[in-house]
Amino acid sequence: MRDLRSTTSYFAELIAFETAARLGSFTRAADELDVSQPAISLRIRALEKRLATSLFAREGRGVTLTSDGLRLWQEVKCGFDRIEEGVAAVERRQGLRNTVTIVVSSAFASYWLLPRIRRFQEAHPTIELRVLTSDRPLDLVAEQIPLAIRHGDGTWPEYNSWLLAREAVFPVCAPRYLKAHGSIVAASELTKHRLIDFHERHRRHVTWDDWFREVHIRIGRGVNRLDFSDYALVLKAALAGEGVALGWEHLVTDLLAEGHLVAPRVQVMTTGRSYWLVAPKVMPETKGVLRLRDWLLAEVKRSVKNISR
Repeated sequence: MRDLRSTTSYFAELIAFETAARLGSFTRAADELDVSQPAISLRIRALEKRLATSLFAREGRGVTLTSDGLRLWQEVKCGFDRIEEGVAAVERRQGLRNTVTIVVSSAFASYWLLPRIRRFQEAHPTIELRVLTSDRPLDLVAEQIPLAIRHGDGTWPEYNSWLLAREAVFPVCAPRYLKAHGSIVAASELTKHRLIDFHERHRRHVTWDDWFREVHIRIGRGVNRLDFSDYALVLKAALAGEGVALGWEHLVTDLLAEGHLVAPRVQVMTTGRSYWLVAPKVMPETKGVLRLRDWLLAEVKRSVKNISR
């Protein structure tokens, strides 16, 4: 068993690692944690020494995760998410005022909600927004959660639902990946590339096998793959130039517009399913819940106008 001092130091190292991995910068991690940049570097070096491996590749002013770093971040992030779930559950039961909780995927939180959240805070400064990430469907009534995002056909008798985005999926990768491995002009060429795949523990999503089946291409067992159970990590790996991932249109729009990802001009797969904002019918619609719902729907309309595939 670790002594308290050792455990505290280890936890500080993991917090520094998770923050730097999420933000892609030691400097930005230092700002978020309100410590100096050298302090972040020291904690990361201590963790790398503890694990006997490099977790980051230093690139100019930024950093990207190594393969070991990506694997560790997946596990650390999962652990932190569980801690946040537990804390949020306790706080909800205390009946916090002016707080609205929404459950979303970690990818939606990281790549869609986070870049826009300041607009909500500026428009509604008296509402405390609590974002809970989960890779499994929660019992919203039992957990007293008024809003969530669900994947399906929108027919849930116990919920009110509002359409957010139709499901459209296509290959994406970092520009530097194409620079290193050559352009992709036909879907069949993807079988020769490293494919970053997504298999979630509690829900079924489109995989590379599904996408190739949709475009009528047979793939063998020798395809090079990198597999994650969290889609936020899939995008993180794609941004790091680790391979080609499947991009869900509503999640990668900003990354494409900003040039962080590119989309080879190959087939787009549509599934007939969609992503919905849902609210339990038996729970009261407070002013905070209604304002968050209306803001989300308005932001979705704004985002749709920026999609230019």
